[in-house]
Amino acid sequence: MPMLSDVSIPAQWTVAHVAQETPALERLTIDYVLDGDHELRQLEQQLAEAEQRNDGSAIGHLHSELAHIEAYSAPARAKLLTGLGFDTASHQHPVSSFSGGWRMRLNLAQALMCRSDLLLLDEPTNHRIWKPCCG
Repeated sequence: MPMLSDVSIPAQWTVAHVAQETPALERLTIDYVLDGDHELRQLEQQLAEAEQRNDGSAIGHLHSELAHIEAYSAPARAKLLTGLGFDTASHQHPVSSFSGGWRMRLNLAQALMCRSDLLLLDEPTNHRIWKPCCG
């Protein structure tokens, strides 16, 4: 199979990838997956800071930005966990409660939460996410 040596990616593209390692975090599964939407988390942080400063203009602008990226639907989008085999109750479990294979699924869910133009995937090695279909 030929290897590509040079790839040109437009500067404005958002590139997502699946992390290869997941530390044993005490962070809730649902929050870990939502962290994949970096723009959402950045706007939420900016909103919290604007609210702390009581900056009404910034608060209004940030709510507009959050609406633009459909941030209010993010928890519903994070339900993609169900399609990866996580039951609803497990959304409230800490990441550390899962084995390596399940944590790889969490990394995939986190990458899928990112509104990206390009999603880079690597072959699973130590922890298989998908079972082979044909023996």
